[in-house]
Amino acid sequence: MKDKNIFLEAVPRHMSVLEFFKQLVLIPKLNKNATLTERLDEAIRVKYQFWQPLSRHYELYEKILAVIRASYKFRTPEKLIQLLKQAKQIDSKQLLYVMNEHARFEDTILGFAFLGLPGIGKTTTVKKILKLIPQVKVHKAWNITQVLYLRLSVPLDGKINTLINNFFLSLDEVIQTEYAEEYKALSGSALIKQMRTLCTIHFIGVLLIDETQDLKGSSPGAIANNIRFLKGLSNDLGVPIIFIGTSEADKILFGNAQNATRHSAMGTVTWDVMEEGDEECQLLIESTFKINNLKKTQKLTPELRSIYYKKSLAIPRILNTVHYLALQYCIKWKTELITPDVIEAVSKDNLYVTEVMLLAKLNNESWILDAFPDFSLSNINAREKIEERKVETESTIEWPTWAALRKIAARLYGNLSDHVLNNIIAHLKVSYPNGDIDSLTHHLEKLILSIDPKAKSSSRRIGPAQGVLVELCVNSKTPEARYQMLKENGYVPVLTDLIHL
Repeated sequence: MKDKNIFLEAVPRHMSVLEFFKQLVLIPKLNKNATLTERLDEAIRVKYQFWQPLSRHYELYEKILAVIRASYKFRTPEKLIQLLKQAKQIDSKQLLYVMNEHARFEDTILGFAFLGLPGIGKTTTVKKILKLIPQVKVHKAWNITQVLYLRLSVPLDGKINTLINNFFLSLDEVIQTEYAEEYKALSGSALIKQMRTLCTIHFIGVLLIDETQDLKGSSPGAIANNIRFLKGLSNDLGVPIIFIGTSEADKILFGNAQNATRHSAMGTVTWDVMEEGDEECQLLIESTFKINNLKKTQKLTPELRSIYYKKSLAIPRILNTVHYLALQYCIKWKTELITPDVIEAVSKDNLYVTEVMLLAKLNNESWILDAFPDFSLSNINAREKIEERKVETESTIEWPTWAALRKIAARLYGNLSDHVLNNIIAHLKVSYPNGDIDSLTHHLEKLILSIDPKAKSSSRRIGPAQGVLVELCVNSKTPEARYQMLKENGYVPVLTDLIHL
């Protein structure tokens, strides 16, 4: 029989979906019979005391727990297990030697990246999940204090010394030590050495680095140094790292192939908006709507559900705010009934900028979303991200040119399938990365005819000069500007369908 791994045994058993939901669901009960002032004050509880678990939350829980279990399963050397069996206490130097020797010859247990839109509940969910996992296990017989996880935020100044000091402060808070004070005079390699030592002697299972996107304000050198430092820590000690952030953390974590493969080793987790028809999206809106202290009883109609979605995209922070504002409005003005007009009014009066952002997201208007760089997230895997960046570095052509070219191909040869069109555009991207719209149009026609000599072109052709116009129109930011440009140049009958590119 294999000897027990006391560090692995400290990890709690895997919860079922039902157990997980029961543990984390939080639904406040509001008093409809309280005074008007009390009801106004109580309504804010929907923002801070309500949480509806979803399947994505459970999947994240499973992934975090799997990383911690793997960490202790593969990082704990058999030699240490034998030493623990033989001795009541182990000298810290002996412990460090055994652990470091094991780490040199074992594969690193890698973590993953967790990216999501602002307000979608990344940090809140992680905190709630971590509460289900005991953070500290004291092994009194061996005088070892095991820390299963430690959550840090990236340093705003981008300095590694600040990151290490944050580590000491977090560890002090968890196990009631004074490492930050003890090591405050240290710097450079001496400071790094102490952090590595503490990671080892406290058997830290996983490090969670939150708000990773905040590194974007640092210099490229500082960003690279932080990622390199954490990678070295993970490689040398085998401590897995989970990075948490918005889509702005994407370039920091997936800036090259090596980083991309590391940070997606357990599968990158991305949380984008849910589709309106998604069952869990409807569940979230319905659960939110049920929390109210209005005197009139009402059901959530399809019309109301739809406008709640449009004004929040079911992003929890925004959805809760919209509902809170609606409750306040109905209580204050004594209407006691939420209607689509109420939702429209409170959104317009209180969430104007958010409305613009949500509408752009809903309509996929990238030129507006450019003003909100952390509010654009695609659920694509790391390999696709790398390939896209490869194309970006090889080509100076903006994406609207390719969109226009695809429209030209569809108009010239309407009988081509989407699959064929996609392959043709991909081929042109690689073969002519810096071509202009005129030459690309020429190559496009040659390529289509080489694939299918019998391909029939439309009688309404688009020539090179028109190709330039197409590019200008596609880059125009409003439909009105595109239409005016087409009209002035006499091409409205030909390019009407391009106005809404």
